[in-house]
Amino acid sequence: MDLALECIRLFYLGQESPLWVKLACYREFFALFGDFTGHTSFFLLQDLVGPDFSFVRFLHPFTDFAGNAVQGSRDLPGVSCPNDCVHSCAESTHR
Repeated sequence: MDLALECIRLFYLGQESPLWVKLACYREFFALFGDFTGHTSFFLLQDLVGPDFSFVRFLHPFTDFAGNAVQGSRDLPGVSCPNDCVHSCAESTHR
């Protein structure tokens, strides 16, 4: 989910990503939301982005699409975002 959301963010910025060609096929659909903020808000994905919608909170270390998208171990050092995202999601359900 986080990698796809990053591709969508880059699409709205006009920057290429691994999904650029496929997303461009649906340009009219993405135009319905106006921008990345509109898209993210419509699908209630605010917990996966920064407060100003300028970055995606990745669930695993992100290497600019250079690494393997599938992690081999759940015990990776320094991975704190999943907990942050879980707490953020939990807080948003109480609003």
